[in-house]
Amino acid sequence: MSEVHDTYAGAYDWLLRNAPRLAMQAEIGEFEEFPQTGQLVEDSEDPPSRWVVGTDAIGRPDGRFYRVVNVVTKVGSGREVTAWESPMVVDEGGYILLIVDNESGDVLVRAKAEPGNMGVVLKDGSQSRVLLSPPFQASMANMNAHGSRVPLIVIVRGFKEWELASEDGGRFFEKENQYGLMVTDRELIDHATARSSNPDDFIWVSRETLREARRRKLLNGHLRSAMSLLA
Repeated sequence: MSEVHDTYAGAYDWLLRNAPRLAMQAEIGEFEEFPQTGQLVEDSEDPPSRWVVGTDAIGRPDGRFYRVVNVVTKVGSGREVTAWESPMVVDEGGYILLIVDNESGDVLVRAKAEPGNMGVVLKDGSQSRVLLSPPFQASMANMNAHGSRVPLIVIVRGFKEWELASEDGGRFFEKENQYGLMVTDRELIDHATARSSNPDDFIWVSRETLREARRRKLLNGHLRSAMSLLA
């Protein structure tokens, strides 16, 4: 059964205890591994250690997950300049599901690291990159590539009430994600999380605790967006 915390202090202590286990190291590297334009690279590693530079995009050798393109923009008015070029990320979007207990109104969240997060700072002062996220947050590419290894994917595949929403149009090119709010029995969800490969990553929090965590910058962007479904 996932832990339950109705105070911010309790939820923060839980996050701090779990952050070292989930911590992720990430740093900006140089593009020194680029092969020649259009050249495909045979690479058995997952993820591949190289990128492929094509005539219109930079991406992985296997073509999965995402690619970076150069977008040429022209506007008539309303911006500081009338034209510019910028790198943008293209991917096919995914699914973000928020789960609420139908009796208490508590919300299930997950501790999750992402390489670009400014997350919980560990006791030694290092960056863990761990933040609270929705209980389910996965791209279509991840769902197709990893299947049953994605926690709660069985529940998500049976859910139908999705709302399509555009993501940050300054970084992503024409990206939309599906957002959903499931109000259901806690025992059903606890059974599903207990069967996942990482049951200790999940915790139930009150809505006030969730709002306090947002004020203290402990939520990732997808969870902040998903909170709008609670309104």
